[in-house]
Amino acid sequence: MANNDITKDDLVKLANQMIKMRSAIDSDHLKKIFSKISLSDFTILKKVYGEVSEEHITEPIYLSSLAEKFKVTISQTSSGVKRLQTKGYVYWEHDEKGTYIRLSETGHRLMTEQQEILNDYFYNVVKRIGYLRFIQMVDTVKSLEEVMDEEACKMIGEKTDN
Repeated sequence: MANNDITKDDLVKLANQMIKMRSAIDSDHLKKIFSKISLSDFTILKKVYGEVSEEHITEPIYLSSLAEKFKVTISQTSSGVKRLQTKGYVYWEHDEKGTYIRLSETGHRLMTEQQEILNDYFYNVVKRIGYLRFIQMVDTVKSLEEVMDEEACKMIGEKTDN
């Protein structure tokens, strides 16, 4: 079917299927396996710390660096960090250079335990689907995500990162 042959009904069906799949991938399956820490907290901590290691317990990360890294205000950074501190995942401290956070022992333990659960989960998923097929699907979804982001940005007049 050529692009010109696509009907409005076809597009609506495809869009609804895509939204349903995206919702399922983003929440339904992963919520079931996030038993140690919430998906959103895990995602934020992964963005801050990357691969969690023992060094993160002693290594300070300054709020100003985080704000710069994520291209948000210090106020937004503070708000997010306070939420993580309230849950006991990070320590909030100050020195002569400014305000910084360190990963708490609890945050480190929960991140490590949750990562093990994810490793087992994805190992089993990839084993069932096949490694090459899984890689192809990930690449396809990445391409789709890029195009969808570019089109959304065009619609609101925003520049894309690509």
